[in-house]
Amino acid sequence: MKKYTKTLIALVLIIPLIHAIPVVVYISDNIDGNVINTTKTIDNRILTLNTIWENTGSASCKVYSVMEITPYNSTNSDKPRYIWSNPEISYPGSTVLLKNIWFIPSNQTYNITQYLYFCRQKKKINTYVWNFSKTNITKNYTSSLLNITMNAINKTTFKISITPNKPINKKITLYIIPSEYPSYWSIETKIINITDKTTTYITYEPEVWFSQDLNFIITDNSKYLKTLRVSNEPVKENNLFSLLKDLKEINSMYILYIVLLVIIVLVATKILKKLNKKYKIRIKL
Repeated sequence: MKKYTKTLIALVLIIPLIHAIPVVVYISDNIDGNVINTTKTIDNRILTLNTIWENTGSASCKVYSVMEITPYNSTNSDKPRYIWSNPEISYPGSTVLLKNIWFIPSNQTYNITQYLYFCRQKKKINTYVWNFSKTNITKNYTSSLLNITMNAINKTTFKISITPNKPINKKITLYIIPSEYPSYWSIETKIINITDKTTTYITYEPEVWFSQDLNFIITDNSKYLKTLRVSNEPVKENNLFSLLKDLKEINSMYILYIVLLVIIVLVATKILKKLNKKYKIRIKL
């Protein structure tokens, strides 16, 4: 009887331990996809490369299209230019449209190699040799039509303020295209319609942030053309929007500590009030 009792006790003690042992199952993500279609359009001096990407794997990731551009008869001293698309979230089974927008600097032949970055993997898509000999090279207007200012408000965002200097009769489609920047930084291209005073934002993803001046080409692809050189050093704004953004950057642990401290003070105050009422202890609160 004692033998069975010991065995039963042993089982009672062991069974909970068996249930407590975690069983971890690792499922390897299948990272795969393919390009369904690629087309290019040229409008004056703006080239747009449209790529439709299909996620045929099981992983969800950001996907980028990157154009590596060099002159056709380039030498080893010629550094390639990289044009990034805006990032898109690609879910399993979905398709996304990626747009690379490039301002063609001059009439000549270029080698263009297209890559896709997906789940930190690099995939070569195609190589093109394109000749641009009929693009209309407009003069660099110091246009009096628009007043444009641009500054960094944090380490991933530029603020752009556009004010017409005179009434606009019809909307202006404005392209804001990064032209000179570290090649491994992903910087958003912006297309906006202007009818009145406008504020917009451009985001970028630096691999490692450091202080750097960047060039942006701003054009309506017809008459207006301007290059802005902008520092990415954040400029503090003394307004409510800036204050709210600063509050978001406070470490969440500090916020938790503040909340807990407020709760403790409220509870302690309530207890002291009850003690004061019950035992008539005079406690100044």
